[in-house]
Amino acid sequence: MNIQQAKEIKLTDYLSALGHQPKRCSKSTSYYLSPLHAETKPSFKVNFSRNQWYDFALGKGGNIIALAQLLYNTDDVGTALQHIAADMNNPKPTMAKPSILTQVETGKMDKVHIQDLSYPVLMSYLRSRHVDADIGKRYCKEIWYTFKGKRYFGIAFPNSRDGYELRNPYYKGCLGEKDISLIHSQQVGVQDRCCIFEGFMDFLSYKTLEKRGDNVICIQEPCDYIVLNSISNLGRCMERLACYTAIHCYLDNDQAGTMAAHSILERYQNKAINEAIRYAEYKDVNDYLIGRKSINIAVEQQNVIVLNG
Repeated sequence: MNIQQAKEIKLTDYLSALGHQPKRCSKSTSYYLSPLHAETKPSFKVNFSRNQWYDFALGKGGNIIALAQLLYNTDDVGTALQHIAADMNNPKPTMAKPSILTQVETGKMDKVHIQDLSYPVLMSYLRSRHVDADIGKRYCKEIWYTFKGKRYFGIAFPNSRDGYELRNPYYKGCLGEKDISLIHSQQVGVQDRCCIFEGFMDFLSYKTLEKRGDNVICIQEPCDYIVLNSISNLGRCMERLACYTAIHCYLDNDQAGTMAAHSILERYQNKAINEAIRYAEYKDVNDYLIGRKSINIAVEQQNVIVLNG
């Protein structure tokens, strides 16, 4: 495929091949949920006569090649053309917005297929959370499955019971039994430190910050990582924590996270460290990465006093 051939493809056809359908239309334009980031209100406009797009949320626009370059994070036109050709030859199912799936419902999934993470919609979701693409690909997979006759997809993060925590821009779920996730250090030998996170997005955020050399949030020593995948799983890792000499708690700055951290600090008084004070003005590590402050400082100071008192 060359540049002229790519420009002759209707943007509406390309978006359809990517699994996107318009949310509203007029004679000259259509509006979509952006393929470039997560959103609930359509801000992505396609002009039919110009065959051009514009994303109001990002303040960016252009032709089909510019869109493919953003979708696949490349400045190389040749690479973008290859992706466009592949997308048109291998259309994806329509992007749907299912309700939150419970563990019972996920047991009814069929035609489950797990592969390396690469789908543009999911990569754009990671970008919207400011997670490094290579970090996401290293620790996560991509899942496709059928549920009640419809085809869905999501990011899949493995847990310790051979299940997967699932997420896309619209829902959270679980395939198989819910459990914690244990990620061993890439350093040689048994580690005597661990970091605990509530959800895998906070873990991915931490690894992104670590890659950037952030010393405010990240510790410098090699360690293992435990992702609870739910505060309710805290009891499943309590005994495991006994093997570590330092337990770094990166839990949420909310009531549930504070209580969970307090439980760990009570049981392992000489080992546990409340690292939530490192991002005291933010709800969690991902909000710190994004730069989205949401915690009242006065309330957080009270929490710090309780946890360290």
